[in-house]
Amino acid sequence: MSRSCVHYLQTAPRWAAWGPALVAVAVFIVAPADLMAQGKSKKAPAGSDKRNGKIAEIEKKGKTATLTIEEADGEKFPVHVTSRVKMMITGKGDAAFLKHPRTFVSSEKIFTANGQFFGKKFTVHLGNPPESRFEPEPDNPEVYHVAGSIVECDDAWLSLDVGGAVERVNFEQGAVVDVTVESTDPDHAAVGSEVEVEGITKGGKFTPTAVAVNLEKPLVADEVFSGHDKKGSKSKAAAKTAKKPAKGDKPDKDEKGDDEASSDPLKPSTPFSDLDKKDSKPSKKKATSGKPKAKKPVDEGEANN
Repeated sequence: MSRSCVHYLQTAPRWAAWGPALVAVAVFIVAPADLMAQGKSKKAPAGSDKRNGKIAEIEKKGKTATLTIEEADGEKFPVHVTSRVKMMITGKGDAAFLKHPRTFVSSEKIFTANGQFFGKKFTVHLGNPPESRFEPEPDNPEVYHVAGSIVECDDAWLSLDVGGAVERVNFEQGAVVDVTVESTDPDHAAVGSEVEVEGITKGGKFTPTAVAVNLEKPLVADEVFSGHDKKGSKSKAAAKTAKKPAKGDKPDKDEKGDDEASSDPLKPSTPFSDLDKKDSKPSKKKATSGKPKAKKPVDEGEANN
């Protein structure tokens, strides 16, 4: 018998004795790794959760707000809207939104024909607007995606500032302008609106991360843009009449000045047919324009007395 065979027979029992020990060591090394992986999976953050309801109450504090949401079963929960919570308020708007310069507008359906651009559906962005752009769809060069701030608006077209370049978009003939408003400002939220709140439930506590509000009533441009301006103009007019009550002609002039300042720079046409009623009001002012002439002799007589 060779020496190698003898050596093998002498060492084989030793390997057989060490075999179970080696297996035990391998199990000891692998088992903690599996336990650690299971521990990590248990500590992983919970998935996103969604809750639906309606706004029952709004409490505004500076740049933040607290919305009280009422679910279908009557349960209520608060949502604190801060800079960490993404908020989007969506609703319909009137065509007067397009009359205000520097308002950011976008559209995904601008058609081109004969070197001109046409559209009827626009989205007004209040708060944090998207980036400016004016580019065709990759698969359809006849349809453009547009986003920019309004420079000027006429009864048949509007012009947009797109990264320093001014682009003109015509309104489709015979079509009514369709305006959607998207706002990130909690001030535009309204009680009774549908709400979808997305967040994370952890330890039985729901933490909101995003709020989507669908307004029940359309937004009015005059209320959104000139609500504070109207209050200021009324106080200024009251101060003017208080300073000079004896002169009856000047209040009429002030009224004419206010009419000129508040007159519509955009004459309504087919796209702005909803605004026709507002432009018919100045006729009342014309009827009273002749009255101061009859009052002048009376005022002069009182002044002489």
